Amino acid sequence: MHESRGMTRRTVLCLMTMLLASLLLVFGCCRYYTQNSQVQDAKNLAQSALSSFTDYQDNREEAAFRQGAAAFHEFYRASRELEEMPTQMRQTCGRVHAYLLYQPERAREHMEPLMAGLAALAKNPASMDAYADLNLFLQEVHVPGTEG
Repeated sequence: MHESRGMTRRTVLCLMTMLLASLLLVFGCCRYYTQNSQVQDAKNLAQSALSSFTDYQDNREEAAFRQGAAAFHEFYRASRELEEMPTQMRQTCGRVHAYLLYQPERAREHMEPLMAGLAALAKNPASMDAYADLNLFLQEVHVPGTEG
């Protein structure tokens, strides 16, 4: 009789351990899927902004520039959720977004580094190459004596 109680305890402990391990595995898979989904969303938004800005450069239509700025805004919002994105990159993206929104005429004059940065972001939202390109864009559009 004592042996069957010991066996039951071991069986229950084993089942509980397996259940806990299964829950941890499911949680890990869900988290992995969510992170991958967020990264893919950010890549798609960066590509969308790049496509719109490319259209703007090709035909100089204001609507294409605005679509690019809106897509970049959505990228910026999505990127704030990415664990992979360094804080300095988030800050840089915030500053780029501000120029696109509040000083679009300056931004239009310096599209090449912005587009290079977007191309890098479309491949990897945490790209340090993108960080360098976006900082070059900020240096080119910055008016000394202003904040931005």
